[in-house]
Amino acid sequence: MEKNLKMVRRGRFKNIKRIELASQDKIDKYPEEVLRLLKGLGFPEALVTDLSALTDFWTFLSDDEMQKKIRVLQKKLGVEVNKKDYLIDIIKRMVAKKEGKN
Repeated sequence: MEKNLKMVRRGRFKNIKRIELASQDKIDKYPEEVLRLLKGLGFPEALVTDLSALTDFWTFLSDDEMQKKIRVLQKKLGVEVNKKDYLIDIIKRMVAKKEGKN
């Protein structure tokens, strides 16, 4: 991030730095897989970036609940899914499987 970001100087959001999204260059290459994954997560219209992680979507779940959801997601997608995965890593596995490279 830039060091000289402009800050709001007055009003309700005084001294708040602006928010910048992480890159979407990698994730944007796979729109079909992103949609399929987001539907599997239960968030079909979520904003995702190259740094979006599985835990960003299921932070409110206990470990047991998350493992159950991961097993269901693995069955839906047909690829390995790990709790600490970035979405782009899951998507790359989906693409590799689709291309027969797994």
